[in-house]
Amino acid sequence: MALNADTSNSPPKNNHAYIIVGIGASAGGLEALRQLVPSLPIDERVMYVLAQHLDPKHSSMLVPILARETTLTVTEAQHGQKLEAKHLYVIPPAMDAYYHNGKLHLEKATGLGPKPSVDRLLASLAENHGERSIGIILSGTGMDGAHGIRAVKAEGGITIAQLESTARFDSMPHAAINTGHVDLVLPPEEIGQHLQDFSAQPDSPFLFSTKNELS
Repeated sequence: MALNADTSNSPPKNNHAYIIVGIGASAGGLEALRQLVPSLPIDERVMYVLAQHLDPKHSSMLVPILARETTLTVTEAQHGQKLEAKHLYVIPPAMDAYYHNGKLHLEKATGLGPKPSVDRLLASLAENHGERSIGIILSGTGMDGAHGIRAVKAEGGITIAQLESTARFDSMPHAAINTGHVDLVLPPEEIGQHLQDFSAQPDSPFLFSTKNELS
């Protein structure tokens, strides 16, 4: 695992020297996350934000469940929070999250769409963090995340979808793949190694990635 000599969890002063990984999931997502999370690289250049569709009327047990699977610090996201490396932030129920000016912002989700919105999270990473963003779409129903994947790819980031045959519900990975803007299609347990490969090249453009115009 490629690590810098500085072991601080704080991101480098140059915001674009670190990598933000946005993860989206819905139905069947917990099963996929339990396979993905143990393999996620723990690196002082990398931080993770999870948008898992949740019942807005119930509290979530995702933080303690996922914390058992990794030595990353797993925590519920807070409004106005500055992201730290080696952390996995879980967006709370009934909230949407977006990234802006180096911080994660929360606001109450409205409308009929799934909550939290994967599209909104990934689109904000694309707009505000560009080619150092990675979007991952796991098991789920519906099409949330497809627009976000297109946005990340348009800014030169990396896009990954769960292999459909390994997803309990394949609609979200299928929609992402059908955009034509997914770089890699993998079983969840294999994604972490590819993230490590990307993060090991902090001063080089991401493999596979080119900045495209949205069609």
